[in-house]
Amino acid sequence: MSKQGDIFSDLSKLVMGAAGAARSAQKEIETLIQEQIRKYVSSADWVSREEFDMVREAALSAHAQVKTLTEKVAQLETGGADKSAPKSAEKKAAKPAKKPVKKSVKKPHGKPR
Repeated sequence: MSKQGDIFSDLSKLVMGAAGAARSAQKEIETLIQEQIRKYVSSADWVSREEFDMVREAALSAHAQVKTLTEKVAQLETGGADKSAPKSAEKKAAKPAKKPVKKSVKKPHGKPR
């Protein structure tokens, strides 16, 4: 019976040793993978979170300015320009346009070259 107990004890020690080796191999593999990921990320041309947030804020600000300016231009095109324009300009705009006069071009006299 002691031989059988020794066999189970040895088998138990072997299994425990294998489990410990497997855990250390797992930790080693995780460390290697993390190092490879860090190398890839650092070699890639990525921006930091701070840089991204700064550019995002600048883009949002520019978008707001464009929206404001677009509204101002639309207001000036529709009615804002009429209120600020002098009345003489309004009278000129109300008159029908004259037909353009065709100018005759004189041909030069002489021999062509």
